[in-house]
Amino acid sequence: MWGSIALVASTNKMLILLNIALFTTLAVAEIPPYIQTCGRRNPQLNECIQNSVGAVINELRNGIPEINVPPLEPMIIDSMKLVDLPNFKASARDIKLYGLSNFKIKKLNLDLEKQQINVELIFKEITLDAEYDVNAKILFPVAGTGPINMVTSEIISSGVMNYKIVEHGKKQYMFFSSMSLKLFIRDYTSNFRPKEGPDSPLATAINAALANSRQEIIESSTPNLEKKITEEMLILANKICKSFTYDELFPDHE
Repeated sequence: MWGSIALVASTNKMLILLNIALFTTLAVAEIPPYIQTCGRRNPQLNECIQNSVGAVINELRNGIPEINVPPLEPMIIDSMKLVDLPNFKASARDIKLYGLSNFKIKKLNLDLEKQQINVELIFKEITLDAEYDVNAKILFPVAGTGPINMVTSEIISSGVMNYKIVEHGKKQYMFFSSMSLKLFIRDYTSNFRPKEGPDSPLATAINAALANSRQEIIESSTPNLEKKITEEMLILANKICKSFTYDELFPDHE
């Protein structure tokens, strides 16, 4: 499914326009108790941010309706191409990703001068549920549509989020303009059930292909998955940041 491959996914014009549009309807709210503000001159700034992220993630699991942030569990993606190999092509729709809120921060660094956040995370387990369209050539051509479940564990992720300070109504806000993402995934388990039934010869053939071509599928599908996650995370981050000024989140003191 995914793999040890890097994707530097800068936002395209449509994504940038969408994120900028978030700032046209600012609804500034009072800083809630689960957001820990961190002074920009705090000598333990990175540790403070890690603690704040941990508290916010607990809220993100179920969403934050007061600032129009949807639940992170699951992350919902309309559609994406998963595999594009000469003998194995597959796309997914109605995708649900579970486990993105269950992670440990291995490293986090905020560079105020470069306006970058560097972070390394370890995800305990990520599960993908989706409707799968597959077309494969094994010993003979097979094609089918049906639900698929994929699970991968101990995912290591590193990324860089770039932000800008933008002004709106004489106030300053953080705006995340781009993000790069690298995932290191060793393996996965999967189960495909075609609409003909789980015991059909089609299910056996496709599941065999998924099991026997794991490394190729990992390398092929990772860039598309990283791109989709990048887009969703940028939108999520900007929905949070549009509700609070830069000085509210990172006041100019210790």
